[in-house]
Amino acid sequence: MSDFQSPTSDFKPPTSHLKNYRKGEIKIFNKLLDLIYPPVCGICGKLSDNYLCIKCRNKLFNEAVFGQDYYEDKNFENHFYLFKYEGIIREKLLDYKFNEKPYLVRAFINFFIFYQKNYFHFDFYDIIIPVPISKKRINNRGYNQSKLIAIELAKFFDIKFENDILRKSINNKPQSTLDYER
Repeated sequence: MSDFQSPTSDFKPPTSHLKNYRKGEIKIFNKLLDLIYPPVCGICGKLSDNYLCIKCRNKLFNEAVFGQDYYEDKNFENHFYLFKYEGIIREKLLDYKFNEKPYLVRAFINFFIFYQKNYFHFDFYDIIIPVPISKKRINNRGYNQSKLIAIELAKFFDIKFENDILRKSINNKPQSTLDYER
């Protein structure tokens, strides 16, 4: 038998050096972006390598409630939340959703990741699915805010991300305009 492999064989040239090259290329690109657009705290706007300065992280921690609710009459058993929808969190979430500030996802994720007491929630899941928004809203906003958060959480926790499981079929009135007890 010859050492020659035909073009139809299963031979695949090594590409590990390309992956490393790409990673290096991306790091350089990110460093250049940081020079042009330095990372700032998503809350106060001061320079911050983690997109959340210590002062603001402590402020958020003081507002955090780290709650969990359980249900028997829903299509899900429980949900956990870090904040009540009020104060600085409400203000920043509204900025994130409606004022073209998708970069605020970094501040939210860094807060979440910093407080490791949140991690155990993800031990029970093998998939992360974002809440869908209507085509009209995605066209107006340019992004799905829940998808951005879901992508970052899936990457951090190494959980599968699926974007095509839920679909928005009705363009409901925005929750932010509803007046009801939360």
